[in-house]
Amino acid sequence: MGEELGFGVNNNYMKIKTISDISNIRSFIQWNNAFSFSSKQNVIYAQNGTGKTNLSRMLYSLSLKDEHKNKYLLNLKSLEKGDEDNINPYFSFSDFEDQQFSEQSFCNNLLVFNTDYVNKTVCSRDFAEQGFEGELEIELGETQNNLVGLKHQLQFATNEIEKINKKLKQKLDVKIEEIKEWDSKGLLHTKELKMENLNETLYQEYKKEESSYKSAKRFFDEISSLDPKKDRIIHKYIEIQNLLDDDWLQNIMPSKVSFISISEGELKNHIARLANDWIESGLQYFDDSKNRHCPFCRSEINQASRQVLDTYREHVQSKKAIFEKKINDEIEKLNLMEAHLNNLNNELEFEINQRCKSLGLSDDTYCELDASKILKCINKIKEDLIKKSQEPKESFLMYEKNTETEVEKTDRLSLLKKLLLKINQDILNNQRLCNLINKKLMSVEKRQSDLRRLIGKKYLVEMYESNMDLMQDKKTRHLEIKNIEENIEKEKLKLPKIKSAENIVRLFNLFLSEIIGIKKYKAESKGSLIVLKLREYNISKNTERISEGEKNAISLCFFLASSIDERNSSSRFSDSIFIIDDPICSLGYAYFYGISDLLKNFAKIIQKEVFKQTSDVPNPQIILLTHNLQFFNMLSQNVFKHSAEYFQLFNDRMKKIRREVRMSEFQTALYRVKRFHDNEVDEFNIGNDLRKILETICNFYGYKLDFPSLKSIFNGYDIGENLTMFVNHNSHLTLESHTDPFDMEAFRNIAEDLISLLEMALPEHINNLSNLYSEG
Repeated sequence: MGEELGFGVNNNYMKIKTISDISNIRSFIQWNNAFSFSSKQNVIYAQNGTGKTNLSRMLYSLSLKDEHKNKYLLNLKSLEKGDEDNINPYFSFSDFEDQQFSEQSFCNNLLVFNTDYVNKTVCSRDFAEQGFEGELEIELGETQNNLVGLKHQLQFATNEIEKINKKLKQKLDVKIEEIKEWDSKGLLHTKELKMENLNETLYQEYKKEESSYKSAKRFFDEISSLDPKKDRIIHKYIEIQNLLDDDWLQNIMPSKVSFISISEGELKNHIARLANDWIESGLQYFDDSKNRHCPFCRSEINQASRQVLDTYREHVQSKKAIFEKKINDEIEKLNLMEAHLNNLNNELEFEINQRCKSLGLSDDTYCELDASKILKCINKIKEDLIKKSQEPKESFLMYEKNTETEVEKTDRLSLLKKLLLKINQDILNNQRLCNLINKKLMSVEKRQSDLRRLIGKKYLVEMYESNMDLMQDKKTRHLEIKNIEENIEKEKLKLPKIKSAENIVRLFNLFLSEIIGIKKYKAESKGSLIVLKLREYNISKNTERISEGEKNAISLCFFLASSIDERNSSSRFSDSIFIIDDPICSLGYAYFYGISDLLKNFAKIIQKEVFKQTSDVPNPQIILLTHNLQFFNMLSQNVFKHSAEYFQLFNDRMKKIRREVRMSEFQTALYRVKRFHDNEVDEFNIGNDLRKILETICNFYGYKLDFPSLKSIFNGYDIGENLTMFVNHNSHLTLESHTDPFDMEAFRNIAEDLISLLEMALPEHINNLSNLYSEG
């Protein structure tokens, strides 16, 4: 399509030459045309209801790309033939080389001004509701108004989230009050039980811990009354030391203990002395009056022998004393062990187990301290030691037979070691538990905080699940906000550059104030944003809004000024196509000259003021549509004159109007009635044209429209019964009676009577209709 129009070839943009066909676009059911547009100015007159705005909308679709064009055109689809899927809107037109545009065409040099543009450019709000005083500031431009709308949407979505948050906060507060009833420090739960945590991410995370929530409250209740200082557990038991000399006992008990043995060296010396001195010593023994004789041989015991005997005596006594003392020492050790064992009890068992349960030490339990077997074993060992002390030369084996089998034997010392090892392990286990419990007790506040946090998570999950509808709505709103924020950023990219915005403001103020003459408004730029300001003037006292006429003039000035944003060079601007629909809509006659001057000179002003072109340059193409005959005549007779082409738009075609002809509402109405009479077209507003013709004739002769007046004017002519019925009907005399009671067939009969009457009485008006239009 770009090649057809010359797109991309030296930026040679084509102008519209002929709109040849239109099908099924609003009022254009089947429309054909053969007249060519000027490459400069073109003025189209179209009575209201003939499709003027729809034509501008159709042309606007050319500026859209395919993905938007098709949707836009479907909204313009005519409903006159029903809603059949196979009836699609279509139009075509050609450029200077008679190349065809189509529904898929894209024309990025086309700029369209119509009521749609006005509504997008100036969003006139009800300032009475805002309590407006002083300076008024309004955003200008579709992009800026889109931003305003998006910001309103953003604020609305934000407000909706605030409402949701308020509801959720109220429910959270109720839950917190419930917590306070069983936990005076319940506010600590809010570390988790707060609004910022009430989101899907934390919900999914906390949901994974759901299994731990069930016991959290029970654990909390169990430790809630604990005092870290008062509830400490003191475990006074220490390990039972094995003080016995196991090796000595293992050796001494089965041995036959004798106390006369001396060392081998002493024994040899003693035997030698006895052999050498035996006789002499024996004799001397008998002579010893002091009984210093050997009790065995009666030999006298000399000093040396006496010392030997004393040594024997001392040795025996010493060995026996040592043995007995050793036995007694071991018995005392056993007594001490027995005393320690008798001191053990299980009073802490319940308390320790309860604390373990409360403090979450579920894998740890108290070990019962059972000393009965050890005490029994100790008593047996003591009995054996006493016997050994009494009978050292006897052998005592420290074991007992199994009473059932009489085979297995238990080594008492080995058994004692095993039993001591077991009970010491139990004592150490209980000691460890006490230390752990005491440590946990010292951090019981932290444990309570942990449990509070866990309970808070539980309530958060429950809160989320019980308010799933609110949470889903909140999620939707957040996604909506994200999309709005993305659209805001996209719209900001469409704003004009700062330099361009400054030029747009300068042109706008020139157009509106100096050329049109509306001086109470002034535009200013705030970076890329453009705002309209009103100072020292009151808004319309009746509506407290900007008037529709001023709104239209403001939009037109902004439309022309802002064209430089995308058409940002002299050549690109010259290649533009301006479609301007009804620029004087709702404006008073006093502004017609200013609007006309603006339309004639805006292109030259832009070229000079912005692009600094002082020499003649090609002007952009302008296609101007209006429903106002005064404005049309002003343009054709005084403004554009012979530099423009002039047309009249109908539902089925467009007729070219001679440049020298001044149009009148009477002529245009009569032309439409004549075509309707000739069955060339179905005019759905033909009743208005019929009344316009009759009212004009009556007013010309100084009468009001009624049957007696019409009879006086056409005295002697047959008015016809259908026309008489139409004139006598008062359906349009009041606002309450505004509906035509006539069908299309009745209107054709009325038109037949009127045309026949005029052909007889005023034939020159019928004959002059052909002079309005040019056929080439």
